Amino acid sequence: MEIIMVRREDILGALDEGKGKFGGKGNFVVQKIPFPEVFDGAAVVDIKSTGICGSDLHMTYDRTEAEIIPGGHEVAGEIVELPKDYKGNLNLGDRVAIDCIGAGKSCNSCYFCRYGQFRHCINRHEESGGGFSSFITRSPDGLFKISDDMDYNDGALVEPMAVSVHGFRFAKFTPGDSVAIIGSATIGLSAICVAKSYGAGKIIASAKYEHQAEAAKKMGADIVVSSEEGELEEACMQETDGIGIDVAVETIGGRSNLSLAQAANCVKRTGK
Repeated sequence: MEIIMVRREDILGALDEGKGKFGGKGNFVVQKIPFPEVFDGAAVVDIKSTGICGSDLHMTYDRTEAEIIPGGHEVAGEIVELPKDYKGNLNLGDRVAIDCIGAGKSCNSCYFCRYGQFRHCINRHEESGGGFSSFITRSPDGLFKISDDMDYNDGALVEPMAVSVHGFRFAKFTPGDSVAIIGSATIGLSAICVAKSYGAGKIIASAKYEHQAEAAKKMGADIVVSSEEGELEEACMQETDGIGIDVAVETIGGRSNLSLAQAANCVKRTGK
């Protein structure tokens, strides 16, 4: 296999100054930072696109000290370096989406890794920096080829889309199930897309903003209601003759439990 060693020189990255705000002047600063650590068995990826997750916003609001290494975990890029002893199916120049949090940092051999629960790996590699940068280092196990006709912005959406795919798998979703989606931001929209692809019988979604409602309809939601208290629950009960939805998907998160309670009020007694 061809081996190319990328020069280990300072690169550009965006670091939060730790002022507890996001956006506006003087919070995230693009600056020169050290090249990320190339840990044993790591590949190096030239970052082409990184999404901003809701969790990035939450951490920024809570942060009181300046970052040392960049965050960002919705990442796509091009492989520019592979481990010397690597024997897998990846090659230099491959376009990839990255599992930055799970398989990209896991040992792939501990109890949890053997069961595919890479996020819970007990021998995780130390954090070497995320996608708000020029380069990222991760295990090849966390790099997944994307097609040539997929642009890098879409590639960065593979990670949040995978959140919904795994959620529906864990719920043992079956074609024909009715679905309630609480929230129509990135994860909510991806959940609508997955539910539609998996053959949902009916998809009812809530949306806080008009542009989210429009996007939810485009993604395949059959009914879209506002986020006002009680609207989603009422729509779910009307559409199921008072029985409730088969599967409710809460996608808002945050510190409040209101959306979780809303999901519970939408789903039938034997639902998920």
